[in-house]
Amino acid sequence: MDELEANPWQGHEKGVVAESMAQAMVGLDDDFEQLIDRIMAAAGDASSGYSAFRSEVKPELEIIKNNGLNLADDIQSGAKEIALADYEAEDVYRGAWPDIPEVNFGN
Repeated sequence: MDELEANPWQGHEKGVVAESMAQAMVGLDDDFEQLIDRIMAAAGDASSGYSAFRSEVKPELEIIKNNGLNLADDIQSGAKEIALADYEAEDVYRGAWPDIPEVNFGN
């Protein structure tokens, strides 16, 4: 028989880490803009390709940032749902297997 184990505290912590990483990407598009501006200034007459590159990459950076924030939110929401399910089921499973130590019962 396969078992499924989940620790809502670890899930929440991983969500916080994912959120921190996603928040770090929030200024990525501004940093990218500044970098391209500096490159274009240094490239002089050869800068036209960088403008097209900027136009292609900028929307992708926004997608990456949003995906990171959504992932963090999903991880934290999953941890919350696990904790809620444990709480709602605690009376049903308390004492069902006396030889197994109680876990997530909020004692």
